[in-house]
Amino acid sequence: MAGLCVADIDRWDVGEINRVFGICTNVADHCDATSTTLANLDAFKSWGGDAAEAAKDSVHKTRLDLDRHGDADKKVARAARKPSPMRVSASWQAWSPAARPVQRWVPSFPWPATPSAL
Repeated sequence: MAGLCVADIDRWDVGEINRVFGICTNVADHCDATSTTLANLDAFKSWGGDAAEAAKDSVHKTRLDLDRHGDADKKVARAARKPSPMRVSASWQAWSPAARPVQRWVPSFPWPATPSAL
């Protein structure tokens, strides 16, 4: 992953971070609901034979994909929401002018953008 520098942070838009949270939350909810619906299909209660087993296997794989996708979206939503965007916005507005001298000295100095570094 590329480094993150002060100039990158200066371009952040709290409204866009909120949009990411909303979109990811909606996608995660949709994945959860679809996976639950697939798990409770009435057709599998009375259906038998090889075709039924193949369909059940296919639905199981689809549910695993949906669950993985939903879990990934939940992680992104939590990251976008933590700390709350309103606090981030207020903190950023207060910090941004104070960062101007730092930006003169290290505008393109990259920090590693890894979860442990952030």
